[in-house]
Amino acid sequence: MKLTNLIPIKAGKTLSRLCIIGALSLGSSFVFAQNQQVRLSGSNLTLKAAFKQIEQQTKLFVDYNTQDVNDSRVIKKVPVGDNVKNVLEQLLEGMNCSVTFSNGHVIISRKAPASSETKKVTGIVKDEKGEPIIGANVVEKGTTNGTVTDLNGQYSLDISPSAVLLVSYIGYDTKEIRVDGKNILNISLAENTENLDEIVVIGYGTSRKRDIVSAMSTVKGSTISAASTSNVQDALQGKVAGLDIQSARYAGDDQQIYIRGARSLNAGNNPLIIVDGIPGSLGSVNTYDIESIEVLKDAASSAIYGSMGANGVILVTTKRGKKGVNREVNFNSYIGLNVPHMMPLQSGEEYVQFRRDGYRYAHGWDTPFTDEDVFTQSELDMIKNGNYTD
Repeated sequence: MKLTNLIPIKAGKTLSRLCIIGALSLGSSFVFAQNQQVRLSGSNLTLKAAFKQIEQQTKLFVDYNTQDVNDSRVIKKVPVGDNVKNVLEQLLEGMNCSVTFSNGHVIISRKAPASSETKKVTGIVKDEKGEPIIGANVVEKGTTNGTVTDLNGQYSLDISPSAVLLVSYIGYDTKEIRVDGKNILNISLAENTENLDEIVVIGYGTSRKRDIVSAMSTVKGSTISAASTSNVQDALQGKVAGLDIQSARYAGDDQQIYIRGARSLNAGNNPLIIVDGIPGSLGSVNTYDIESIEVLKDAASSAIYGSMGANGVILVTTKRGKKGVNREVNFNSYIGLNVPHMMPLQSGEEYVQFRRDGYRYAHGWDTPFTDEDVFTQSELDMIKNGNYTD
């Protein structure tokens, strides 16, 4: 036999009535708890003391977290007598707190922040030529919310509809763009010509000076062109620490360039010269065509250029046209005046000795020689006979 069969229907009706009465009594007690009258008293009353008086007058327990409620705060204006709900709301005004009554307890808690609506914005970051920029920073202004562009220059970011995007990349001007509810934002960055000197050419790529740990010196093109010479080697003299340029020993020979001294007794000591990415020589470059010169001094240059860079590397970057810059024409000229200097005439014996000294200078002062090595047979006969004129 089921248990429900033992319970009369009248008893079931009585049970339903009891449930309804219980619910009404709970509701009335909840309303009663809120409407209990409270009158606070005292000077320089703190929130903690006010909560204590409420507990004593209403038999309610006031529960709160001191991280949410600063109970040591002094109440500037003590509420007049009113029900406990209104008194608490006046005490907590401006503190962003809510009050809840539950089973003889007053629970004070901080209100949850309103959930901000976010949206996804996507797009591509390109340069002025329409090429995608890889690794550009896209950040929501005023926050740490950001991302970087991928290999195709694309980005995707969840932001607030009224956000402002900050887009930046090395060598380009930072750009601020308002989203204004848009879902797709394609961004074009302009090259920053003022910051080009912060980027230097290293081997087969570019790098920032602050990221370079090897020994490197840079000379700007304006410094080279300001020197009153058309020779790049002469213009570099004294501009780079550790760079020694020696004059040519013979007419027509190239000047000797040493970076941090000679490194070999038998092999050559000249550094590798790279002009716009191609091996070349400094003598083939006009001083007014140079944008910058970078000198790599230590062994790090060998890691890029191999054994050819063992004596150091001099990188020459020439000037290029720039978009948006007005046409510019520069003209420079030098005027020289050659004044002949009349040498005093030599006697026959002096001329013979002059020829001998010239041979020794050309072949080494300590090299043994005879007049047969210096003069022709007809000249030897004339010297032997003392006839120094034709």
